[in-house]
Amino acid sequence: LLTLLCRVRLSGDVYCPAPVSCILTPVSDTCAILHQYNPDSTEVDVSSQYRLSQLLDELEETMMASGLWQQPQPDAEAFLSTVPFCIDSMNFLQWLRYVFVARMRAILDAGTEIPSQVSISPLAEEYFRTAALDGKRVTELLRDIEQVMSGAS
Repeated sequence: LLTLLCRVRLSGDVYCPAPVSCILTPVSDTCAILHQYNPDSTEVDVSSQYRLSQLLDELEETMMASGLWQQPQPDAEAFLSTVPFCIDSMNFLQWLRYVFVARMRAILDAGTEIPSQVSISPLAEEYFRTAALDGKRVTELLRDIEQVMSGAS
């Protein structure tokens, strides 16, 4: 058996690396979740999911601190785009917040397999360069996320 410690924000957003029973312990504005489960009972790489959850938290916090998270939610039609990164219907920061982060959280919540082919950092570099915004830390975090998703971490 393995014990994991995860975070749950009091707003109700749960960032758990595995779909198992939880024991909540209050800690300031978050709660700690203790998981006990048998890692042989799941095909999901829990350590990768946990690390990805941490990186998504850090990405969100970094974007909030730098004012990049405050993007207007795109219209429903924008999400129907078949173009990579929905580049024809939303800007990169909108896609990052409302598509990428949201989908990764849903994958983590479901405990399903993490996609292994992802390359976001080159687009981030180009976006921040042309928009004249400081996105160095966001781009670094995206590279870390790519490494975890590819299994290279």
